[in-house]
Amino acid sequence: MKKILSFIFILFALPLTACADTEFKEGTHYEVLNKPATSQPEVKEFFSFYCPHCFAFEPIADDIKKQLPANVDFKRSHVDFMPRNNREVATGLGKSLAALELMKADKEGVSALFKHLHKDRKQFSSMTNVRSVLADAGIDPVKYDSAYNSFIAAGQANQMSSDQKTYNIRSVPTLVVNGKYKVKSSGLKNEKEYAEVVLFLLEKK
Repeated sequence: MKKILSFIFILFALPLTACADTEFKEGTHYEVLNKPATSQPEVKEFFSFYCPHCFAFEPIADDIKKQLPANVDFKRSHVDFMPRNNREVATGLGKSLAALELMKADKEGVSALFKHLHKDRKQFSSMTNVRSVLADAGIDPVKYDSAYNSFIAAGQANQMSSDQKTYNIRSVPTLVVNGKYKVKSSGLKNEKEYAEVVLFLLEKK
């Protein structure tokens, strides 16, 4: 965890122009997964609202999204191994993310949930507590309930759990490109390289 935090600090400390052109190498900058590539190009971020590194990674993820080609989807998958002492919340937050995406309110909702944990330094006691935080942030609670209890949200949450196992996600934030390549943050020097390696892997066959 300390290494990840140090990396995040380095990303913010160095200017975008500090990085020279880099030849990205397997084993150093990315890992090739023994999985079939996705049918459509995509970048998937595995994260947790409880992870402080994921919170710090938000502006980096936003920068990567802006540089993606129009035909590439940026997807988010919430992991369920945090917090370890509250399984209801650990599993429910993935479903909550799916509900927010269905409502097209994920930008506001994600910001509110991160803020509650990392700026306000409060915890979620239950999914009812999560709902209240979202309502206070302006998310319509009736529409949220409808989306949260939908078969679509349940299916998407199950897919997040399945993807977490499929790609053997043990730490976050982690980016997987085209279902085939896992970015190794330890081999990258700054924010510019992070975006560059993602674009490089999108083109890699």
